[in-house]
Amino acid sequence: MNLFLILNFLYLRLQVWNVLFNHYCYFAKVFIGISIVSMMVKKYNKFNSIFYLAGFIIVIIFFVLAVPFEIKEDYTIGEGRTEEKFIHWHALLNIVVEGMALTIPANIGINLNEHAVIHTHEAGNVLHIEQFPNETTMRLGYFFKIWSLHANKSVIFNNTCILDKCNNATHEVKFIVNGDKNNKYENYLLNDGDNITIEYGIRDEILYSQ
Repeated sequence: MNLFLILNFLYLRLQVWNVLFNHYCYFAKVFIGISIVSMMVKKYNKFNSIFYLAGFIIVIIFFVLAVPFEIKEDYTIGEGRTEEKFIHWHALLNIVVEGMALTIPANIGINLNEHAVIHTHEAGNVLHIEQFPNETTMRLGYFFKIWSLHANKSVIFNNTCILDKCNNATHEVKFIVNGDKNNKYENYLLNDGDNITIEYGIRDEILYSQ
């Protein structure tokens, strides 16, 4: 099998990965490198040894340039706005029920090679926010809908309930974002680096009156 066939085989494989992961900009660079080498080898067949070496060097350079990087710019979504840039964010979601920290299951929103905009990988409290989200799929409540599908049962979160715990005369749901109380609850729009706590515990007026 000559280098031309090998490179085109790699290109086809990269196209598949491109579709699966939507990292178009990264693989575009790889494709350019492979295309250049393919044309070089096809045109200068009699100098195979030289161009095999040159082709190898060019492919390595383009693969290095094509390594994915984490987007650092602030692409915060506002009300009614759709994000036009691919993002890869992370947020911490802590769920505490009567003093006990709960573990969010692994692979929520993961289905074979596809994943929801908000999903988990390992069990714990890290949310991954990726792809091209919009106002709906960036809300915290969207994650609980995905979790419900994953668990095949209703996983509730709003201003009155978290999971199977709801407000009553002595206990309430508290929503804290980056150390401050927040009244958005399920409608909160996630941002990169958020540290979120959903707590079900004794009402503040009772707690602070003791």
